[in-house]
Amino acid sequence: MIAPGTQILTTVPGNRYELVSAPSFSAPHVSALAALIMSAYPEFDIQQVRSMIRAGAADIRPYGYDMDSGFGRINVENSVTMGVPLDVMIDSPMNYEFVSSEQEQIEFRGTVAGDGLIFHMIYYSDEAVPRNWQPMRAPSRKPIVNDVLATWNVAGFKPGNYWIRLQAMSPRGRQFNHYIQIALEPPFLRVAPESRFQSRPNLSHHRLVWEDNRSGIPQVLLYDALSKEQFPVKTEPSLQFWPAISGPSVIWEGRSFGNPDVFYQNLETGFSRRIPNEIADQFEAAISGSRLVWTDYRKGNANIYLFDLETNREHSITRNPKAQFAPEIDGSRIVWMDLRNGNWDIYMADFSDCPILDRCPVIQITENEAAQTTPEISGERIVWTDFRHKNPQIYLFDLNEGKEIQITDASGFRSRPVISQNRIAWQDFRNGNWDIFYYDLNTGEEHPLVTDEGDQTEPTISGRYLAWSDHRFLNWHVYLHEFPDLNRAPVIHLDPPSFELKVGVPFARTFLVNDPDEEPVLNVFLKKKEGSNDLPEGVKLIKIDGESYRLEWSPTRKQAGVHTFLLLAGDGRMTATQELQLTVTDGAELSLVPLLNDRREFKVGDAALALFLLSNEGEAVMNLPTQVVMELFHATDPEGGAITKGRFLPPLLKPGESSFFGMHFQLKKTGDFLIRASLDELKVEYPISVLP
Repeated sequence: MIAPGTQILTTVPGNRYELVSAPSFSAPHVSALAALIMSAYPEFDIQQVRSMIRAGAADIRPYGYDMDSGFGRINVENSVTMGVPLDVMIDSPMNYEFVSSEQEQIEFRGTVAGDGLIFHMIYYSDEAVPRNWQPMRAPSRKPIVNDVLATWNVAGFKPGNYWIRLQAMSPRGRQFNHYIQIALEPPFLRVAPESRFQSRPNLSHHRLVWEDNRSGIPQVLLYDALSKEQFPVKTEPSLQFWPAISGPSVIWEGRSFGNPDVFYQNLETGFSRRIPNEIADQFEAAISGSRLVWTDYRKGNANIYLFDLETNREHSITRNPKAQFAPEIDGSRIVWMDLRNGNWDIYMADFSDCPILDRCPVIQITENEAAQTTPEISGERIVWTDFRHKNPQIYLFDLNEGKEIQITDASGFRSRPVISQNRIAWQDFRNGNWDIFYYDLNTGEEHPLVTDEGDQTEPTISGRYLAWSDHRFLNWHVYLHEFPDLNRAPVIHLDPPSFELKVGVPFARTFLVNDPDEEPVLNVFLKKKEGSNDLPEGVKLIKIDGESYRLEWSPTRKQAGVHTFLLLAGDGRMTATQELQLTVTDGAELSLVPLLNDRREFKVGDAALALFLLSNEGEAVMNLPTQVVMELFHATDPEGGAITKGRFLPPLLKPGESSFFGMHFQLKKTGDFLIRASLDELKVEYPISVLP
């Protein structure tokens, strides 16, 4: 509304009155009008009072509602005397709601009703200051109460902000309107729709972190694209800026001690710490694996420092008195922008073959007299923003080939390139605002990804994911895009897929499992191909580190034969399966013979001593059962009436070794008997007679 705000007589300090002009002095006039309406119609609700104020206003600018004058200047007489207003309200979508542009139709629900309703319409406009309203449907006279107002076909509409207007006409030409704004979402994921003021995203595979101001202070939040979960990384310190992530490790710039410091949090263990114990400023931190780097001012100028979480040691990477900024790290390589030559150049340190990190040589990557800034590194490739041309362009240096490549050649400004695998992304100003573009190194083609009228900045890329900060609708939000062509299954590096094992011989095989999209492998497990999923006793699958696994088994003689397994590895979206065949053969040659004596006849009450010799005549160590089974039974009834005893054996029997064992049986009955010794499938027996 526009209410008088010029030369308003009001009270001022000093017990005086003055004429004052300011927008705040319009509020008492509108409040007074609302009070008059409520006194005349005490049964009216807030929406009806609002409708009477708007419908009674005098239009003073372009016809109808506009961004400069709203509904017009308040008119007390018109509003108070108009009678009961029409009920006009859009209930859904709500004002400022985001609606996916991937759906073909949007349903608007609400109410348009009341005595004297002549007709109603619903319109849309894609203008920032709406003047040209397009109807969604034909006019209607039918009242609608808490039902569908219109269905808007948005197929083919570009993402962006749209005004929606519900208009109703009453006698004497009075208009009652309700306006909302909605945003047609692009075909990307807005990771935190309930929040505003998001910035500085950073990706590591499926995990995304960003700086979030939903609570009024900056805080680092994380979104997992696989589990769809969102949560704060850590609540302390209170001020958290500029996060970065690598696997389960998250770092950020915190200010709980008055100056910016680097803080670390492990998502899996919960371990956290403040990294540099210095009063000076530490900022612009980046991380790769267990190593993190940052810009440090402890020497009075900006230098690059590194901290190794595994060794718990800090290292000074640069000591030049000129400034070094914006470090990035991948594996054993660090890149940064360096002012030691009087202009910004890109430098690198590679400590893969450097035993003393504080003394690793630095390598100058760029030598052009123009500025080169904001470097990023992925594997053997370095990208940066280069100012050697009229318009800043994106360049790449290939460490394998030792060659520099110009990636872009377009008008306008571009900056902040990022790289992962074969894609480079950056923020681009060629269209008059910041957009996100990317370049495919495989095809040599450049593609616009996001070209909305609002600004899209701060791209970050990892594997098949690309994220950025987006200002398409009043506030900054973080968006996430997934490249579908990179959705590939993990690879199991186990060749050949079949092995021969010997009974009693320990088997161990180490193999790798990794993901071609650089996604973490979430689970690797082994199961039987058919039948029960219970693995044979003794089979173990052990994880050694991030990508290494070991299969172990020491099969027994009972496990001889062919065993077929399925080895599976999944990244949360796709699973790789490899058939594995293990053939167990008897690598030991065991013999079991009785140690006979001349006595084969006994009398009732005697004790018979049964002796046997077990020998390993093969070339492999034999794993033995814990005991041998010995039995005494009637020769005429070999399956029943047995006296069974056991004798413990040594666990291993090496090639050429023998072990003998014996057992006493108390003879209580006359007749012909058999004494038997059993070891798995080996069975040896001999007869005896018991006389009265």
